[in-house]
Amino acid sequence: VNSYNISFKLPTIITRGNNVFGPHQYPEKLIPKFINMLNRNIDLPIHGNGEESRNFIYIDDVVNAFECILHVGKIGEIYNIGTEYQISNNEIADKLINIFGKKNKKYYGKYIRY
Repeated sequence: VNSYNISFKLPTIITRGNNVFGPHQYPEKLIPKFINMLNRNIDLPIHGNGEESRNFIYIDDVVNAFECILHVGKIGEIYNIGTEYQISNNEIADKLINIFGKKNKKYYGKYIRY
């Protein structure tokens, strides 16, 4: 897209969303996958030690950013949409387990599978 902006003067704005989550998200992504698995009482698979962290941003915040960029963004610019809030895979699993009212027994091999 950027090369078309430069080469052919196509009026573009590029946005880069960072780990967006929210309703109707593709079910293979981390958060909806864990929710679906907890609904079926399946242990959550975590690769490695689970301490890898990611930035997540809620879809409504991304939509608000799009709206802002639409009105004040500059043609040819690239906008990163994200947050500084980082959370590990273990923390996501722990939070979801607690939201679902399941006692987190990850240290006994229950609900989380490394």
